[in-house]
Amino acid sequence: MATRPSTVKTAPGTAVIVNGANESRSIVCDMNDVTINGAGNRVDITGHCRSVTVSGSENHVSVDVSDVITANGIENLVTFRAGSPQINSGEISNVVRPG
Repeated sequence: MATRPSTVKTAPGTAVIVNGANESRSIVCDMNDVTINGAGNRVDITGHCRSVTVSGSENHVSVDVSDVITANGIENLVTFRAGSPQINSGEISNVVRPG
């Protein structure tokens, strides 16, 4: 049986940080700055984020809308469902694309 992802809800505009490996999370964003650190995490973000930063390796992140998306590390995949974010991608084989 698959485990349901834990859902993170915070106050508007506050920082949201996810640390770990092989975590499955859902985040409700309300102009938050979201940081995801680690390896093999699967994170689904709904709502509008001020920024999303992904560091580590092999993280898969999907976000409704973010003003800025930054991908650091190795082989991270970040997809955005709407908008035209400022994209900062460094390190090796990171992909940020509409999806």
